[in-house]
Amino acid sequence: MSTQPQVRPEVVTLLADVAIDPQQHYSTWTHRDGRPLAPDEVDLVGSSTRAELETMIAYAERAVAYELEVTEAGERIIELTKPYFARLPAGSVIRDVVPLMSSEEREELQRLADLVAPDGTLVF
Repeated sequence: MSTQPQVRPEVVTLLADVAIDPQQHYSTWTHRDGRPLAPDEVDLVGSSTRAELETMIAYAERAVAYELEVTEAGERIIELTKPYFARLPAGSVIRDVVPLMSSEEREELQRLADLVAPDGTLVF
């Protein structure tokens, strides 16, 4: 009977927020915002298991893929709406563009907007 290695969520969360520098000892690493790790965080990083590191890497890969998808969706929104904005007066907003679009374009815009701005706030 094989047992799965235990993955501590708090370790994975911390590792995801650490600016990892493989050239430096982990005790000198910092948070991504530049704050030094607290002593208990250094201990936690030092106790991380291979399974926890692999979980953090898998998370980071998904996060990068998601950010790429959001960026591409934002670029597509600009591409989709640009011809309509060009026909409208300065100061027009997205709700001025939508009625000019075909139903297929509106559906695509809605799908993209849901990805880029899940809270419904689409800002250009």
